[in-house]
Amino acid sequence: MAANFKSASEAARSLGVSPSTYIHHENGTRDFDEVAAALYARRYHVTVSWLLLGDGEMETPELAEQRAEEIEAMKKEEMEDREARASVDPEIREKLRENSQRRAEQQALETLKSMTLLPEISPFFKKEDNVLSRGWRRYVGLEEKVTHQIVATWGIPAKHLQYEIGASSGTIIFPVTGDANVPTLMHGDLVFVDTAIDDVIADGLYLVADKIGYPQVRRLKSNLVAQPPSVTISADASPEQRQVVEISSISIVGKVVARLSRM
Repeated sequence: MAANFKSASEAARSLGVSPSTYIHHENGTRDFDEVAAALYARRYHVTVSWLLLGDGEMETPELAEQRAEEIEAMKKEEMEDREARASVDPEIREKLRENSQRRAEQQALETLKSMTLLPEISPFFKKEDNVLSRGWRRYVGLEEKVTHQIVATWGIPAKHLQYEIGASSGTIIFPVTGDANVPTLMHGDLVFVDTAIDDVIADGLYLVADKIGYPQVRRLKSNLVAQPPSVTISADASPEQRQVVEISSISIVGKVVARLSRM
């Protein structure tokens, strides 16, 4: 029951009942008699039979008439507003439309200022020739480089990327294919890969590739005391299958810092 009161206590005071009694009545946890029903009915402009039995119309004829008048007034105001817009000179109306569009574009630009744009890249690549290709490029060794097609661009709030995900602006989004890292990562998941971390600074999931293979997410464990330094490569679906290789033989694209899973 609402009558523009800010709280149940305020409503109770206006009715001359205790707040606890009013709250019990309002929530239906305590029944009320005909005297209380008549009090509520007068105050809220509803019928006693509807309050006690749920029968008949909820609103009193007076309240129903008042609501009908309010609806009619709203319709009239809407019609007058429509007629006023129709009477505006077409040239002025076009200028208003352009101004509205410019404001929307300005708001979109302001929103983008707080965003960091991250490329979602295809896991497949092609060797890059002398023609500058559209896409995201990574280096293999000192000279050779390959290009991955950018399939989408994500706008991530800069503060969220930095403080919640814990990643740099050099982060890319990479699709997970296959089930090599189930249950940690599922086929179709997207991972955030921080390319600023291109060395095994801590054990964890990294996006790695050799000179001829497509990048894959693998778990790396550093063996820096070994000579030459090496890493142990494994996948979460079969952790018992490990491969120890020299760090110089693989290309670490970046460290996986977050994932986006599908339901």
